Amino acid sequence: MHERGVEPESALGAPRLAGAFRAYLMGDPMATDHDDRFDMTTGHDARRRPIHAALQVIARRWPLSARLLFLLGCNGGDWETVTLGWKMLPEVGFRFTQDSLRQLWDIWQRQEANI
Repeated sequence: MHERGVEPESALGAPRLAGAFRAYLMGDPMATDHDDRFDMTTGHDARRRPIHAALQVIARRWPLSARLLFLLGCNGGDWETVTLGWKMLPEVGFRFTQDSLRQLWDIWQRQEANI
């Protein structure tokens, strides 16, 4: 996660992030595994982080669904805890989770089909 040194723009002297970890945290979720500088003929390449990309697409139209799915990932898929934290009834939380996951799956499938 870290390498020797201090972050250049850190006023408090935070440790420098390692390159791969920095790319994971701050990189573009829509980035692909293709480099146009080397091969101009390949289109619709695979996303480096397909779930992150799908969440970004969902967030444009359904920001609450994207937030729910992000929190599900952070909480090990425990939808009841997440939705109860949002003060949802269990029936509403279950349905909202199911619909959000279905939206995510549809977007992910469309991205994978474009490879």
